[in-house]
Amino acid sequence: MLILRIVCGVMSGLLFYIGLNVYEDESKNLKSRLEVWWIKLSDFELLSRRKELRVVDRFAVICSSLLDWVFGKKLISLRSIGASMLVSVGTSILFLWSLALFVGETVVREF
Repeated sequence: MLILRIVCGVMSGLLFYIGLNVYEDESKNLKSRLEVWWIKLSDFELLSRRKELRVVDRFAVICSSLLDWVFGKKLISLRSIGASMLVSVGTSILFLWSLALFVGETVVREF
């Protein structure tokens, strides 16, 4: 932590010295370079956000098509009710099976 403070202090002193001793045309050149760098950084940020949005959008499309395939296109239909019941019963059976395994292990450990 102390080293970081020392480095920050030296850097701030160096930047202050440069700021005092830079001529007007050098100042404009430096400002121009900083503006170009800032614009490139902003463009890169926008590009990376677009890529992230494309990935998330593609994932949402895949999930939506999977749910449409399982439950059907309509919100309430015989297929969606049947699929919902099957998923509920399957989840209940899986839960009861895992509970029986857990309880069976604890009973066996006690003896």
